[in-house]
Amino acid sequence: MTGTTCLNFGPSFDTRSQKITKAMYFHHLSHRPFLQAKSAVSICSKRFKSTEPVTVYEHILTSEPVHMAQSLFELGQSLSGFHWAGSIAVTTFALRFVLTFPLSVYAQNIRGKVEGFQPEIVARSRYVFSQRFRHRMKEEKWSEKRAQRVFLGLVRLQAKEILMRENCHPAKGSVLLLVQLPLWITMSLALRNMSGAFSGRFFTDPEYLVSEFATDGALWFHNLMIPDPYLVLPVLVGVLNLINIEMHALHKGRVSGFQKGLNNFLRVFSVLMVPIAAYIPSSLVLYWTVSAAYSLGQNIVLKLPSVRTALNITKSKTDSATPFQDMKEVFECRYLGRKTEGQDEEEKLKEMLENVPEKKPRKL
Repeated sequence: MTGTTCLNFGPSFDTRSQKITKAMYFHHLSHRPFLQAKSAVSICSKRFKSTEPVTVYEHILTSEPVHMAQSLFELGQSLSGFHWAGSIAVTTFALRFVLTFPLSVYAQNIRGKVEGFQPEIVARSRYVFSQRFRHRMKEEKWSEKRAQRVFLGLVRLQAKEILMRENCHPAKGSVLLLVQLPLWITMSLALRNMSGAFSGRFFTDPEYLVSEFATDGALWFHNLMIPDPYLVLPVLVGVLNLINIEMHALHKGRVSGFQKGLNNFLRVFSVLMVPIAAYIPSSLVLYWTVSAAYSLGQNIVLKLPSVRTALNITKSKTDSATPFQDMKEVFECRYLGRKTEGQDEEEKLKEMLENVPEKKPRKL
């Protein structure tokens, strides 16, 4: 077989779904848009003298969680009977629904309970402050900053005691992120192995390549091993992620400096995802797109008052009967310069007070 003698894969390998021959693997390398045939040959002879991982990144690629993620994709393809593009979408949706939806409901319940205990936390902090520090504050003539610092310390202490007593510590709400982020990473790396992403520059174990990816695309992206030729999926990833970020950011009330910084970081990251997604196989970008679309749909559903009532999610003071109308008002206020109803009333009251004629003091 000409052109493939440079390959030395060591022991024979059988994939979980099919056997990939050396000629098919070389054909895949030589037809990647970012690799020329000549460079593919030199890279093969240089890089694939051994299929053993070398770097930390390569060891992660061959780790058991990544292999399990690939097995899940293969199981989804086997059960659904769809082509690979369809099975990737279905498997992604099913995993997100089974794993992250219950955790999202749990996190919403934790948030509602924490907000519900805020009045009790503040009331107890004020009582303790008045009992322990009021006389001392007057005697030592504390400054306002010192009094605030002591009071905030009491608030943190009372919050810790009450929330631990009620078993609703805010840290429990982060369980969603602790599951969702590793899931996203392992599934992405599994698809990276299955499609041979960046195979010319990084370790790629041929055992995990799926040759059907070259023909089992859909719509305009027929080859899942190469980037989206029309850049539709990369743009969709960026747009969907930005919408998700804005849905979390568009809420009434004060926004802390940390929240502003975090939202801006996520916005920049979402924009940077577009050029990155333009250079990686469409199988990975398809997974990212479906995952982002699911997140958007889940966020919309969990904002509906009827759904929150049906799921028995703890109510909080920030819940609204018209969440999407509120988001629209906040968007218009922040980005279009329009004023909300509350701001209009404040402006009218201020104008009335300014226009009140000053009364002259009575002569004694």
